[in-house]
Amino acid sequence: KRHAIQNCLYGVDIDAGAVEIAKLRLWLSLVVDEEDVQQIKPLPNLDYKIVSGNSLYGFPFKSEGLVALEEIKKKFFDETDHDRKAILKAQIDEQIQGLVDASEKSLGHRVEFDFQLYFSEVFHQKNGFDIVIGNPPYLNVELVSRADKEYFAQTYRTFYKRFDVFGLFFELGLTHLVQTGSVAFIVPQQIVNNLPYKKLRHMMLSNRWLHEVLYLGDKIFEAANNDVCVLFLRKPEVEQIRLVNALDFNNRVVSEVPTDYFEKFNEVISFSDDSSAHGLFDKLFDSKHERIKDRFNVFQGIVTGNNAAFLPETEQIKAGKIEKELLYPVLMGRDFKKWFIRNTERLILYVNGDTDLKAFPNAEKWLLPFRDELKKRRECQRGVIPWHSLQWPRDKAQLDHIPKILVQGTRNPRLKTRIVATMDELGVYGTQGLNFLVPKQKSAPIYYALAILNSALVNYLYAKKFLNVAIKAEYLKDTPIPKASVAEEKELTDLAKQILAAKKRDSDADTTAWEREIDRLVYDLYGLTPAEIKLVEESNQR
Repeated sequence: KRHAIQNCLYGVDIDAGAVEIAKLRLWLSLVVDEEDVQQIKPLPNLDYKIVSGNSLYGFPFKSEGLVALEEIKKKFFDETDHDRKAILKAQIDEQIQGLVDASEKSLGHRVEFDFQLYFSEVFHQKNGFDIVIGNPPYLNVELVSRADKEYFAQTYRTFYKRFDVFGLFFELGLTHLVQTGSVAFIVPQQIVNNLPYKKLRHMMLSNRWLHEVLYLGDKIFEAANNDVCVLFLRKPEVEQIRLVNALDFNNRVVSEVPTDYFEKFNEVISFSDDSSAHGLFDKLFDSKHERIKDRFNVFQGIVTGNNAAFLPETEQIKAGKIEKELLYPVLMGRDFKKWFIRNTERLILYVNGDTDLKAFPNAEKWLLPFRDELKKRRECQRGVIPWHSLQWPRDKAQLDHIPKILVQGTRNPRLKTRIVATMDELGVYGTQGLNFLVPKQKSAPIYYALAILNSALVNYLYAKKFLNVAIKAEYLKDTPIPKASVAEEKELTDLAKQILAAKKRDSDADTTAWEREIDRLVYDLYGLTPAEIKLVEESNQR
């Protein structure tokens, strides 16, 4: 253990306090092994081994000063005399400080930490680490400074759209820190299927570096309720990808797939192979099917940027006499279930950049106390929206469209029912907790599409290939919809309308028979065999 700590372990954290705690824990792990407390061996010096710094910043080149620095560090680690060690430490600090000071002039920003600078012996001896592991920060790039964002965009080629910072650590580890070895990070689950990580997934899959995907679900960390997974990557390349669904940790489901397995799914990574369902998924993703995005506009609901301002209570609306022309019924995800809407009492104060607030003095009076907070929003500071506007008001014409499909945007991954969809025939708006499907043309078969979405087969698809806390608009856009004859389309449309009408009369109405008939028709449209139907039915019952 002493040898490993002194010669093999390196660490970096932006939090200096975390660095000191790590050092202390390593020292304590050695002390507890000592049998004779009177003869405890000197504790290893962890200076320049466990250090504080920003891992994502570094020198884009290898400094000529590294060779000389490495020679002094060798003497430092071997030196036992306190005074001589202090002299060597001062020399090392001076050299590092000189390189750091020069960085601001040469690069335009100050580099406080660089892996090849602090851990030069690792790169001199082996050209990198054998293993890189960690729990990187779960920080959306929108929350970092503009300067940091510009640096990330210039430095990391997988940086894309609203990329979370944790994704950058994968590229850093795979391209700079490990040449032959392993990289493993525990990160939010969205890395495997969200659009911003498309480039990163392509890097992992096209280079055959992805070795294992371990899905753990939520409630792993006390301080963060993230749905997480662990990705294990190995260089130079792997032969198979191991998929482990550990949502039920004591009954993990393990499977293996070829390295090119996810190409057919547009490099969206799932947590199980379901080898018995290969033919089923081939049928689902057959190119002859349309995608929802071909016939429907799909988008997330309104982001207010301040719920207190834009979702006033009924009493507040009455007291403030807020103009009814700006008030619309609005749903959150919990306000509707499969096939019916539960609650339309909540109202949203719909104000966008086109709203002349002076024409609505009571609404303006209501919003004025929130003005300072509203001005702090990113879009306001960039001049994208006026202070009084909803943060992302969406296209009002799309929100006003009737009918339109509503799909819950958040589902606990442990719930069997993955897709919860219904039809809006009233003209409701919705917040970011739901997604809208609005027909692009009048001819788009919207009730037919609702029947497909609420079917057992599509539920199976989202349980196996798109398992996530979030039911993303991107997933919905790519959901396959089979082309049907006029008679087939009418049959499913009529069934959907019958269920909606029954649930509108009585939300507890038993519509099982109609729903089973929808399932049967959908199985036929996708061409499933009896064995494949049995697989879907049994999976949805677990």
